[in-house]
Amino acid sequence: ELLPLVLDDIYMVDTFFYSPDGNYCLAGICKMYCSELFSGFCGNPYMLEGSFAVYIPPLPVELLEHREVENPWRRTYQLNVKAEWEKDPSFCKNVIQHLRPFNETRRLYDAVDCAIFDFLIGNENRVNFDEFTVFGADNTNTLIHFDNGQGFGRSDHDELSILSPLSQCCLVRLSTFNRLYELYVGERTLSELMRESLAKDPLSPILTESHLEALDRRLEKVLALIRLCLIGNGG
Repeated sequence: ELLPLVLDDIYMVDTFFYSPDGNYCLAGICKMYCSELFSGFCGNPYMLEGSFAVYIPPLPVELLEHREVENPWRRTYQLNVKAEWEKDPSFCKNVIQHLRPFNETRRLYDAVDCAIFDFLIGNENRVNFDEFTVFGADNTNTLIHFDNGQGFGRSDHDELSILSPLSQCCLVRLSTFNRLYELYVGERTLSELMRESLAKDPLSPILTESHLEALDRRLEKVLALIRLCLIGNGG
């Protein structure tokens, strides 16, 4: 059903292929890390279930202008090829402390905040940080975290490597810690607050109970890691 809609786009058509198992696959057009071998989505044999999400701010179009800041903790997306941060336990000291803009602006704190957010939702795919220029002309503006499509995939797995910015740099905003701790000791858990918020969505229920429970479990692991950082630094 999709192929006839893109027949005029020879580049897109070329990304359709059959897998060795005879399933019909689509790789699509991707700017980074994509190839048919690693990035194809295959049907069974041709039916594929998925979802589409997009966030487009309202006009004027100037609101869409943004800069990409490469995430130094990005993954290689290659089998058996580790990124530098995965091989160097002192990556923060050896690289990040000498890397602009992370060594001279709020960006390192932003990266840690984003890592905590990604860990809570289970998103391993943070290639870039995005600065919307409408919020500022330099690296002091607030990051916008979109492209979170890999989030809430596996509720039974907590990928601790997502927290590498926190574990390697042992740095976190006090306001972030205070909010996390408040969610941990407060009268209402993170899962309860999320459940109540999502109940207002027209498509409710949005998350399964296992995903909501994972939020509380992962929150505990974030706070446990912060505690280890405090102990390791004499706190």
